[in-house]
Amino acid sequence: MYEEGYYTDIPSSVDSSVIAGVFAFLGIWIIFALALTVFLIICNWKIYKKAGREGWEAIVPIYNIIVKFQFLNIPMWILILCFIPGANAAVPIITAINMAKKFGKNGGFAVGLIFLPKNQVYLNKIITWITTWTIIWIIIMLIIIIWITILI
Repeated sequence: MYEEGYYTDIPSSVDSSVIAGVFAFLGIWIIFALALTVFLIICNWKIYKKAGREGWEAIVPIYNIIVKFQFLNIPMWILILCFIPGANAAVPIITAINMAKKFGKNGGFAVGLIFLPKNQVYLNKIITWITTWTIIWIIIMLIIIIWITILI
């Protein structure tokens, strides 16, 4: 049936275990990203409610930043700093300081807001990175599965 020298001994058990391991790893990342997203939504919802705003305003992209700037009395021109490399690092600091003042906390609380991963800007970047790489790995694994299936 096969010509001599044709290699047909494909170790499918090794391939399937590697693929299963990669998908298990990706599953853990997806669960972590979803849990972190839900946690952030709950935290931001409570912050907005405590500030006297509606909770749903915390989950609408871009609008939530505008509303946060309004109730923290931050001028809207500071939003432009978000688009300037290097200067965008000042925006979470300004936001954390004003949030500490708004809720009657001291400077130590503002430092905690700055250094703890509670700042929405940086956590959104992390979640986006995790989600993007998860999708990329899923696509790569599907291509590998299809490729192995065609070879077998």
